Amino acid sequence: MADIWSDHPSADYGIVAAFVGLHVGVIVRFRRGDLLVWISPDRRIALYTTLAAVVAIVFGFCTAAVSYYLGSRGERMMRLRRRAGAAFRRNWRSVLSTQLTAAGTSLALLIVDDSRSVASWGVRWLTEVTLLITAARSGRLIWLFSQMLDIADVEDTAPTLAPAPGIAFKPHPPARTGQ
Repeated sequence: MADIWSDHPSADYGIVAAFVGLHVGVIVRFRRGDLLVWISPDRRIALYTTLAAVVAIVFGFCTAAVSYYLGSRGERMMRLRRRAGAAFRRNWRSVLSTQLTAAGTSLALLIVDDSRSVASWGVRWLTEVTLLITAARSGRLIWLFSQMLDIADVEDTAPTLAPAPGIAFKPHPPARTGQ
């Protein structure tokens, strides 16, 4: 199951669709649970602004982690790139693109929410989808960080090889110049 999840970042969309479908079912069946209807317009604006800010900060962390991943030259990191590089790239791209999309969506929600009716333009559902996909991709981001930290820990604590006994390093004598 873990391999299916890690090899297919698009599985997050299915998870989000299931949660949103369940939430729609609860609202239709029980006429309860529609949280954004209860939130005042000024608090919705605060929600959109906070979401955009948090997502932008997480995006910054992601880019730093990708830089570390690309800059690591340890043996184990090189093996990881050869063995699972394509899957890692898919996961990083999915996290980065979701963060950018969520930030843009949050800013668009500021524009679209007319503060008279949260139901207009499907704003509440777009907000819910944005929150859920960001949460799902945050779980993926934590998994990616964990994988990289595990490799970094092994690389940093791996014993260094000592030179073979009986072989001493002899420096070359300085080159003679024009005598």
